[in-house]
Amino acid sequence: MAVRSESLSPALDHFELMRRLSPDFFGTAPLLPYSRVTADDRELSGDLFVAIRGARFDGHAALPRLPGSAIRGVIGEAAPLADYPLPYYRVSDSRRALALLAQGFAGDPARALRIAGVTGTNGKSTTVRLLAAILEAAGRRTGWMSTVTCRLGGDESTQNLTTLEPRELAAGMRKLLRAGGQDLVLEVSSHALVQERVAGIEFAGAVLTNLSRDHLDYHGTMEEYLRAKLRLFARSAPQAPVVFAARGPVAASCDEARGRRALSFGASAPADAFPVEMAFEATGLRGSISVLGERIAIESPLVGRHNLENILAAALLARALGADPGAIARGIASAPPVRGRLELVPGNRGRIYIDYAHTPDALAAVLAAARELTRGRLRVVFGCGGDRDRGKRPQMAAVAARLADVIYVTSDNPRSEPPGAIIDDILAGFPASTAVVVEENRRAAIARAVRDTAPADVLIVAGKGHEQEQIIGQARRPFDDREAVLSAVAIGTRL
Repeated sequence: MAVRSESLSPALDHFELMRRLSPDFFGTAPLLPYSRVTADDRELSGDLFVAIRGARFDGHAALPRLPGSAIRGVIGEAAPLADYPLPYYRVSDSRRALALLAQGFAGDPARALRIAGVTGTNGKSTTVRLLAAILEAAGRRTGWMSTVTCRLGGDESTQNLTTLEPRELAAGMRKLLRAGGQDLVLEVSSHALVQERVAGIEFAGAVLTNLSRDHLDYHGTMEEYLRAKLRLFARSAPQAPVVFAARGPVAASCDEARGRRALSFGASAPADAFPVEMAFEATGLRGSISVLGERIAIESPLVGRHNLENILAAALLARALGADPGAIARGIASAPPVRGRLELVPGNRGRIYIDYAHTPDALAAVLAAARELTRGRLRVVFGCGGDRDRGKRPQMAAVAARLADVIYVTSDNPRSEPPGAIIDDILAGFPASTAVVVEENRRAAIARAVRDTAPADVLIVAGKGHEQEQIIGQARRPFDDREAVLSAVAIGTRL
């Protein structure tokens, strides 16, 4: 996203910092106003430094070399150094302090926008786009920020995180406000919630799309993962609508939903939103849904039953926020598929889709949707990322064995792990009788699968979706599944 976050304004003085953070204060140096904030000890381009404890680096280690630099004041969690010559504000959580100050230096844009948050394991980006489209159709000037793209009053642009760091997030909000924006739909990751990137933002409404195994290398257990996701509800305003799956792990009585308007969506009544009748086709879906007791006819270019769940979640929150049924129908019809989410790649080798599915539940949902479109054989190419939750690797294999006819196992983003070792973990999850094609080189695996695909077949290339690089060791190498498919199709056409 082309937003520089270091030039935020207005300036904050010592007394404003004390009001916002309530820190313990140490130091005798001049208390000069601060106009910029940074947490990057490599640049020191701000005049207020926030020391963050990270997984690999601790910003407090930079404190001895800050005097004499551009830094005029320091915020940190550690006890102050003896006779430290800079003003030092000690807080219990530096990450939270950074988020609160980022909003302050940007002029508190979160207070001027109506912000809806979307979290969950799968479906977040699609739900963000659906909700934003509905709010636009309802006459609200709406921006969004998600894993794949953002739109902040102008054209769409890409961003490199699901939820940006606090300074970039605040700068994006300010950009949307300056463009006349009223609403922001924000995709919020569990990492961002735990790391307090959205501190200082009170959400007007929230959605938890679903919860299934993912990120356990970070959260440890499913219980902690759920607790992280539910922080979004806790950050929502009193009486704000909070939306969740009726058959999921969230209950209306959970602590985080208390004092808010708890609403559920599901496959049938008694949920607050459910399908009445629905037809699923290769070009999308159409039918009618019930939302808070009102029947709404809908048509969407999105493919698959899992996207119906995303539609229900977005429609339910939009209606609770005041969008009328007509706007809901128009918004759903206008929301295009998100890049890399069951994205059809043109060609003459059967129907070939790329998808971001990299969890067992996501792969199951995509393969189930593809099965309804398959007249021949259903094929799937997938791998698993390195340095991430190893436990889901055999689970992905079990899903593929149950739902696909032909399986190609390959490398995804191996990172620091040997690709062969990751593939061995995957193979351990297949029943003994399962026939699997193993090709470590992802481009070669895709080419083999495309070559094998007959006109009546459907091929799913799963795991990377919109991503345009492959991480091998410390290197990020250009790689685009869509381009790899198109290249393989072109070669096959020439043969």
